[in-house]
Amino acid sequence: MTDEIKIKLKDGEVILKKPSRLSKLVGEPLTVTIGGEEFTLKPLTIKDLPLLMSMNDPSLQVRNDAMINMISETLKQCVPDATIEEINKVGLTYFREFSEAIMKVNGLDDDLEKSKPIKE
Repeated sequence: MTDEIKIKLKDGEVILKKPSRLSKLVGEPLTVTIGGEEFTLKPLTIKDLPLLMSMNDPSLQVRNDAMINMISETLKQCVPDATIEEINKVGLTYFREFSEAIMKVNGLDDDLEKSKPIKE
């Protein structure tokens, strides 16, 4: 069995490498509508682990910065032509919706449920 796929074209041959088994472990995107706009949020990856680890830091400032960076990174991935200035100007009105959607796309919605206050 070969790791390559050969495609014959008129102008020659193209050789593509088959994806490894790890390609099956890429998280699925989540499409949400926030503020009347549709966004396809992509899950964070291993390279983003420091952001997630910072969410458990004892320092409130570090946790806040981590949440801001996680939202910014996710928005940059789903709207690649957005500038940092545009991302920074997203209204706080949408903070909760974005943060909940980001937790969900990353499989952390159980953590989100645990953090909600108990209603009597």
